[in-house]
Amino acid sequence: MQMLSSLSSMSFIPSSLSSISVAIHVIKGTFSFILKILIIFILSIAYLSLLCLLYI
Repeated sequence: MQMLSSLSSMSFIPSSLSSISVAIHVIKGTFSFILKILIIFILSIAYLSLLCLLYI
């Protein structure tokens, strides 16, 4: 990952490559954010269903 950022900072590489790497970085960030929300959502549903099972 550090190599990618140093490559995009070099001047002779076209700007399209750096924009592609930035887009990949943004997509990775949003994907991990959505994944965290999904994991929290699934865990909360499991916790609530466990509470309902305990109270029945």
